[in-house]
Formats: sequence, structure tokens, C-alpha cells
Amino acid sequence: MAPTGTRSTTTALSGTAGHRAATWPYLVIPGVVTLGMCMWRISVPSYWRDESVSVVVGRGGLGALTSFISRIDAVHGLYYLLMHLVTRLGTSEVITRTPSAVASGVTAMGIAAIGGRLYSAKAGLYGGLLYGLLPITSRYGQEARQYAMVSAGAVLATYFLVRALQDSRPQFRWYAAYAAAMGLVGWLHL
Repeated sequence: MAPTGTRSTTTALSGTAGHRAATWPYLVIPGVVTLGMCMWRISVPSYWRDESVSVVVGRGGLGALTSFISRIDAVHGLYYLLMHLVTRLGTSEVITRTPSAVASGVTAMGIAAIGGRLYSAKAGLYGGLLYGLLPITSRYGQEARQYAMVSAGAVLATYFLVRALQDSRPQFRWYAAYAAAMGLVGWLHL
């Protein structure tokens, strides 16, 4: 029997303690705070080597992109394709780094959602805020690389798995969403 004030893992995953989901402010606040932290001074410093590769490869045509992916760097292929779309808007640090900042905000929201489903809306809020305040979050949230997106995909996959495990009757859709999110994580960074 669990000590007073704590819940067993079974109860937490089943969601029977009444903490099934966080309300929207508890989800949005960590996302907005994290996005703000990542957007603060996002234009400095200038690109470092790997970021410049992302921009140059993304800025090229689809033929050059396909050739680069097939001959040199297939590991980041999906990200380079995304950068191909982003660099159509411009190649400044702000434009090319913003997708990572947004992905970091989405990750914080996902952490808040998972915390809300497993324990309480406040636990989710604190978890999402803590993630947003970590220096490593703003570091990768300010890079024109795929790492923040990989984190967002991993948190999304975790959320889908928690949802699948919480259902009293297994629903194929949550397992399918989990598999798709894990596939996305793999394609973003093999």
C-alpha cells in the first residue's frame, strides 16, 4: 500500500485519482515561457558550422538537397527538407532558428500534459516550466539544428504511450500515434 499522499504507479497510469488531464493554462504557460526563453536573443551569436550547413543545404534546390542527403548526410534528411521550406522565408538567424524555439515550447507543453495525466495539472505546470528554464533547453532551442524537434517528438511519443496505457480498453489509435511519433523521431535524427 502506498504511503499517504502518494499514488502507486498503477493508479498514476490508469488516471483514476481524478488527475486525468491538465487544464489549458497549465499547458500553455510552460510553452509560452519556454518559447520566450528560446526567442530571447535568438539572433546572436552568428551561425556556427553545423547551423551554416543546415542553412546552405536548405537554401539549395531539391536536386542538390537530394544529392547531399544521398551522398553525404542522410541522417538529417528530414530536417534538411524542413529547412528547405523554412529558408524560403529567409536565411537570417531568427528565421532559421525559430522552428527549434517553437519545438522547445511544444516540448514544454507536452511535458505539462504528461505531468497532468500522470499526477496533477500543477505537477505538469512545474515540470514544463522546469524544462523551459534548463540552460540546455534554450541552447538547443536557439540552434538551426534538429535537436529540439527530436525532443518534441520524443515527448509526443511518450504522451501517446501514456494515453494508450491509461485506457481501460486498449485503443489502437494511441498505439498507432505512438509508433508514428517514434518513426518521426527516428527520421529526424537516425
